[in-house]
Amino acid sequence: MLSEVGTRRLFWGLYITFMVIQVVLATQTEVFGDEAFYWLESRFWQWSYSEIPGFVPWLNAISTALLPQHPFFLRLPFLLACWSLPWLAFVLVRKLCQSRQAAWQGALLVLSVPLVGLTGIMAIADVWLLLFTLLAVFLWIRLLRTQQAVTAVYLGLTLMLAVNVHIRFWFVLFVAGLAAVIIYKKRLWQLKTLWQITVPLTLLGFMPIVIFNIQHDFPLLGFQLGERNPWQFQLSHLWFFLGQIVITTPWVFWLCLVSLRRPDADSGYQSRRFIQLLALLYWLLYALLGFFSDNLRTNIHWPLPSYLLLLIVATSFVQRQPTLKKWAVVTGTVAHGVFLIGFWLLLHQLPVTSNHHKQLINNAIGWQQLSSRIQKLQQPGQMVIADNFMTAAALNYVQNRQTKLIPALSHPMNQKHGRQKQLAMMGLLYRNTPEQPALLVVEHTALKLAQQIPFYRQSCEQLDGLRLMADVSLRQGSKLFYFFQTGTGDCEFPPIIYHDVQNNQHTGWVMVDKSSDVRLSRVSADGQLTPIDIRLLPLGDNGLFDKLDSDRYGRLHYQLPTDQNLQLSVATPKYRVLTQAFYR
Repeated sequence: MLSEVGTRRLFWGLYITFMVIQVVLATQTEVFGDEAFYWLESRFWQWSYSEIPGFVPWLNAISTALLPQHPFFLRLPFLLACWSLPWLAFVLVRKLCQSRQAAWQGALLVLSVPLVGLTGIMAIADVWLLLFTLLAVFLWIRLLRTQQAVTAVYLGLTLMLAVNVHIRFWFVLFVAGLAAVIIYKKRLWQLKTLWQITVPLTLLGFMPIVIFNIQHDFPLLGFQLGERNPWQFQLSHLWFFLGQIVITTPWVFWLCLVSLRRPDADSGYQSRRFIQLLALLYWLLYALLGFFSDNLRTNIHWPLPSYLLLLIVATSFVQRQPTLKKWAVVTGTVAHGVFLIGFWLLLHQLPVTSNHHKQLINNAIGWQQLSSRIQKLQQPGQMVIADNFMTAAALNYVQNRQTKLIPALSHPMNQKHGRQKQLAMMGLLYRNTPEQPALLVVEHTALKLAQQIPFYRQSCEQLDGLRLMADVSLRQGSKLFYFFQTGTGDCEFPPIIYHDVQNNQHTGWVMVDKSSDVRLSRVSADGQLTPIDIRLLPLGDNGLFDKLDSDRYGRLHYQLPTDQNLQLSVATPKYRVLTQAFYR
């Protein structure tokens, strides 16, 4: 590794570089759906919320009141938390080994964890989990050495806030307690300030969560521990282990592994052992529970606290593994930069060419375009209704609505993300039938094929009919919205499409009203339309169509040989709309 001066200079160069890239990303990137919903929740002060404790919405409420309405300012507190992580590592390493050079190496190695930078640019809970974990460990070690009441108070306040960030911090607290019992044994029970000050303050932190859940029949626990988890064995979780090596780089991952070696018997022995055991237990918890828990959302980043803690331990071993530390810094910081720049390119520059790319960016694109189109379609005084929590939250944020907030319908995504009950608590779950024709906005690409017909049927019944008006296609169809007028008395479905690609052959069908003259065209990258051959087929006995009138509806079958991605245009005498993109 470099000398202290060289390490410090390298740290500052990388630190400022990553800060600049993060600021650019935070400024130019539209709000993600989760960010927008946490902002929406912040408009309704509650003890807790149905899918997350209160810290993030509370913080958003404060920042929104003090700062301008812009994604950068919404994310600023989270960026500040991210930029604090290297300094927490610095003081923790100093606490463990007294070496300034090692402390600078610790700060540098925090920048070598590639996902840390991405975590910090979003106004979600993850970066605060990292910050409070490192801060709590630092204060814990300080409490053990000083046993001062003021440190016990700081630790208690830290934990009081941390338990309200996310239920995942409860797991940190659980494994930290287990590690403390194993490492400190009798000394733990003799630490009076811990039991007299820190523990009561921590328990006090749970009170908002307890009050809220008792009042509302435990929705937070029901969702986080029940609804979102199948609790059935899933072999696909094996990808988690490969993913951990990829997101940290092999050298950083290997450095974390070798940092688990038993430390020397010096003054920092127990502190290092405690951090090692805490990090290991926390990592193993997700490694094992992942075989049975949530497989619908990304969990690859959940062990990040373990890596930061183990890298702090690794740098406190001043003389160990200098070559491995060097390569960990080189590969980790390069990967960190690649992750940040690559994410910006995926969001703002590169064409969407795959479902994986679409899934990475779809929650953070198109809200401004969608809002602009709504303003053109909306009649004076007309009510706007969104399909799901994400569309409603993003539109309310982009339009900075203070009154007449856009509500959402009941939707599969609300259930999947635990937001249905929260929408109802905020009075934003729309269950009525509008007295006047309203404008309904539906993200068609948010619905799976099996969900589309039931959702549109349910919406038609509730809203007294739908008439398809227009569409907004984003990034060549990777994200697609349809607009409907309600109260028409008849149910007009948008194009319901089954599509398959095999051996450069695109085949599929479009469900249509047989009484309409429907034309199908292929849409080129520059917007040119090329008619394609179709033939009308009956609905058949597919369960998708059980509740549809087979005399009214049929399927237009198409077959198109091409090695390109495909987007279609569907035209009738009443409308012309685009479909989502289908990737080869």
